[in-house]
Amino acid sequence: DGVTAIVNQYGKIIVLEDDIVTSPYFLRYMNDALNLYANNEEIISVHGYVYPVKEKLPEAFFLLGADCWGWATWKRGWELFNSDGQYLLDELERRKLIREFDFNDSYQYSKMLKSQIKGTNDSWAVRWYASAFLAGKLTLYPGRSLVYNIGSDDSGTHCGESADFDAHLTETQINFRNIDIEPSHNGKLAFEEFFGNLKQRFISRLFKKIFNSKHPDFRMRDVELLLRYVGFHYFLSKYSGNLKSFLDMTCTELNKDWNNKHNDIENVVNQFEEAVQTTINIFGDKNFFRMWLSNDKKYRRRFNRAILDVMVFYFSDEILRQSAERNQDKVQEALKKLCSSNNDFKEGVEGTTKNIIQTYNRFRLWGETLLEVLDVEFNLPQFVDNRIIFNGLR
Repeated sequence: DGVTAIVNQYGKIIVLEDDIVTSPYFLRYMNDALNLYANNEEIISVHGYVYPVKEKLPEAFFLLGADCWGWATWKRGWELFNSDGQYLLDELERRKLIREFDFNDSYQYSKMLKSQIKGTNDSWAVRWYASAFLAGKLTLYPGRSLVYNIGSDDSGTHCGESADFDAHLTETQINFRNIDIEPSHNGKLAFEEFFGNLKQRFISRLFKKIFNSKHPDFRMRDVELLLRYVGFHYFLSKYSGNLKSFLDMTCTELNKDWNNKHNDIENVVNQFEEAVQTTINIFGDKNFFRMWLSNDKKYRRRFNRAILDVMVFYFSDEILRQSAERNQDKVQEALKKLCSSNNDFKEGVEGTTKNIIQTYNRFRLWGETLLEVLDVEFNLPQFVDNRIIFNGLR
């Protein structure tokens, strides 16, 4: 590719995509660093962008791995790039490095790598990061950004519309002559804090989209929806018809075992985001989590919590999600048919949460419908002795 051809010819390269704007000090920083560290095998690359973190960063610092928004490397560095995503993932798992690779679970780089392996993204950047990380190599970062990415206005190939990554370009040059060549503890913590806040902002935007609102929900319905999802995921079999007691029990049980289960709970919440996005992809921005009105041949405008419950319950499973994405038209038609012709389902999604059989019906009937239209097998809830019995989708 282009990078390989240039480094083979010139021994080093500075890489900029067409949606990158640079500080007047960018080239000096890059060239000086390329010259200073040319023979230092510990360092694999130089990066020009830094996240707009709240904490004050060092003037410059090193982190394990490599990055992709305005960067430079040498031939010796690029020779470590491994394009085999499966090998990289296997090594991360074998060496038990996934958590560290994901900045202590604050950003899902490993998930991005898995998506590249499956062909749902074509990211070379995550493989570049993984290659450098596994080799134990360092990248130099500036404490103030020398790069601004205008592609995050939704015009870029791999970006969505978000100002979360907008960084002010530094108005002074970066001095990196006397910094320690080792991973920066403070730099890593600042990135983890930024990624954590990024996730919270993303979830906030997700719920604003669900409620069709530009503002945070002062009634905290977003918290209730997320808690309902978590509760039904872990404790559907314990649901007895009292939603408030059920949600209280969910909090009590998960808080009691938080130290042992927090990683799993965080993963479950991550799957909620994916499930919502899949539902949006299938039904569209205006129709997701809405009831189909067969007489009017349109979706009801009002958001339906019970439909959200059943959608995210099943689409939180990655295999079901992928199958649903492959069969979007079938899933759309299946919901329309269920809303139009199955009174038990209609009562289940429009009735009270105090009726346990209606709660069971909406989960069971949507699951049965998905089994008919998707190309995967999974378990369904059962109703025995006036109780919902469920031991997991798999």
